[in-house]
Amino acid sequence: MSGSAPYVALEGLDGAGTTTQAQLLCEALERAGVACTRTFEPSDGPIGTMVRDVLRGSQRARADALALLYAADRLDHAERVVAAALARDEVVVSDRSVYSSLAYQSDDVGDGERGGLEWVREINARAPEPHLVLFLRVSPDVAMARISARGDAPERFDKLETLRRVGANYDVLFGNDPASGTFVVEPAGARRAREARRGARGAPLEICLIDGERPVPDVAAAIWSVYRAFAAERGARYLASGASS
Repeated sequence: MSGSAPYVALEGLDGAGTTTQAQLLCEALERAGVACTRTFEPSDGPIGTMVRDVLRGSQRARADALALLYAADRLDHAERVVAAALARDEVVVSDRSVYSSLAYQSDDVGDGERGGLEWVREINARAPEPHLVLFLRVSPDVAMARISARGDAPERFDKLETLRRVGANYDVLFGNDPASGTFVVEPAGARRAREARRGARGAPLEICLIDGERPVPDVAAAIWSVYRAFAAERGARYLASGASS
């Protein structure tokens, strides 16, 4: 990725609030005069549209074929949207990134025949790494309740047992150990996580866990605090001057 602007991704189970919080973070940046591009995966490009059709059930695809579509859409989205925005020196805020595939698709194809997580890593080997990942952690039960409350037709992964497995995958990816009460915490924990962990391709990864079960304004405030601490290291033009979400 060209440029030095930060690429920020929000991650979590469906129902965690990633879409809402990505919008709120971009709004806060814009109010502060910081150029920002808000985007999402699957994208609205031609391959992303195919992915969404499969998720909604209007098209059928094998789990491994769907994982490949996700990976292809990610590369297209990275060039068409993310790289273009970073080249303009704009902060990119994305609702999901490669880590969604590592959590979701590794479960979907995890029948042992294709290596599950490792195979999904391989097909996403050229995917861009976010500079900062904000993991909105909610319990699978809370996520399922929020999904049901939307009133929309259920999609491919909208099952409680699936969400439980995917949630466990996220915890493994981000170094959380619920059994021992050990979590990556905000905001100082994000610094420790960056020093201690490596991303999907071995690059330094800064991650921060946010309690996504709190009220929306509280989650937004926590994200804002983490972003400000992170952006302070990248330059004043990526910092908001006193604005809040």
